[in-house]
Amino acid sequence: MRPQSTHMWRQTDCTSMTLNYYQHGMHFMQPQLHNRLGDNGYAVGEFPGLYYLVAGAYKIFGPSEFIYRLIWMIILFIGLFFLYKSIDKILKDTFWGMGIALLLFSSPVLVFYGNSFIADPTAISFSFIGWYLFLLFKESGKKKWIWFSALFFMLAGLLKLIALISFMALLIVLTAEAIYYLVKERSAAKIKEAIVQYHPFIICCIGVIIWYRYAMWYNEQHSSIYFYTKVVPLWSLTKTQVHDVIDQIWLNTRFEYYMPLTIKISIVLFALTIIFYSWRGTASLTHFISMCFASVITCILLWFEQYKYHDYYVISFLPFFPMLFMVFVKKFIVDIRIRWIAIGFKLLFTWFLFKNINYTIDRQKVRYEGWMSYNIPVTKSFMTITPYMRSLGITAEDKVISIPDQTPNASLYLMNQPGWTSLYEENKSEENIKYHIDLGARYLIISDTNLCKEPYLQSFISKPIGRYNEITLFKLF
Repeated sequence: MRPQSTHMWRQTDCTSMTLNYYQHGMHFMQPQLHNRLGDNGYAVGEFPGLYYLVAGAYKIFGPSEFIYRLIWMIILFIGLFFLYKSIDKILKDTFWGMGIALLLFSSPVLVFYGNSFIADPTAISFSFIGWYLFLLFKESGKKKWIWFSALFFMLAGLLKLIALISFMALLIVLTAEAIYYLVKERSAAKIKEAIVQYHPFIICCIGVIIWYRYAMWYNEQHSSIYFYTKVVPLWSLTKTQVHDVIDQIWLNTRFEYYMPLTIKISIVLFALTIIFYSWRGTASLTHFISMCFASVITCILLWFEQYKYHDYYVISFLPFFPMLFMVFVKKFIVDIRIRWIAIGFKLLFTWFLFKNINYTIDRQKVRYEGWMSYNIPVTKSFMTITPYMRSLGITAEDKVISIPDQTPNASLYLMNQPGWTSLYEENKSEENIKYHIDLGARYLIISDTNLCKEPYLQSFISKPIGRYNEITLFKLF
């Protein structure tokens, strides 16, 4: 199944980098896109390790988007398994461990992108592994687990910076505990324990910082301005821009996070968690939840503009919801140990979980069959045009100009052609098209026939060489 539906734009960025690795020598430190903006398309955002892994699988099985999706799904399910193991270790109840992990997987946005090409679901999966390993460390005291935990947290942050939300909350709680031991108890053993936990996590932070600094340097060296490596905070926007973001979320994307009832219940659970924060020895969990909430709010404020269209950004926030359920279950069900209350809540939760699953199934139909499947930036004919282009003698290395595609890579990746699109209003003048011809563009691909009437294109459409549905192909020289 090809990249499609919601945010096909970003999906094809990821698949483009992967395919370029596969086709151009597997040079890890030279990530490249089909769009040849800047210095021949060399650009990078998040750590491309998983794209490189998929490209390696292409070398074995051949390029296949099924392989890509399969690897993503395997990583996601491994992450969910470790989330279940973590919750089970805390609550000591298999039902709640599996149920709360499945609740996370009942988020429509996670189900869609978990079977997609964007790195966000894999990032939180690595953070779940990190959490389980951290719990092993707390349980056994063996230092190897804290180092492995830091490694997986670092992988999560390299793939998506905001996937470190729970990690940053953990650091804040550990810092607070260290200060408490230092000031109040003056316990040398406790302070030493805190220091042991800090070393791996500090290295984790340094590793993430080094990568994003390198990404910024790499993009500057190759004159790439495409990938966001800086924050776009709320206070940098105008009042109108802020309202536009809020309106977009309210009208469309809020339905993709969770079933509305789930969000309402989560708000109630958060209030109960704060009110009864110290009940039955769960103060530490409550402090952690509070720090997670603060971290979520901080990330929303720092990347506020991105939430207008990038629904997948919220994937890093989704674990906050099952965490609330976990704390509630521990406070009010597991620790109370009243059998009929436990059975009643399990039956109620089972019904609630199935409601969430049915809601998610309906939302997937909207994404794959409803208006979201048609609201894509390029015509679906690009998904099958490549064999026809090869029959015309157009090779995979021939550079093309694809208009009026407003994305960087959607049509180019689907055709598997390097070149340029109408991103940043490119190729909307005769001079600009001539400029790209000088850079090696050999063919002009027009997917909207109305453009053929534009005066600036007349000198470039005298040599039509083929037509594929609504797409017309022209030779430029």
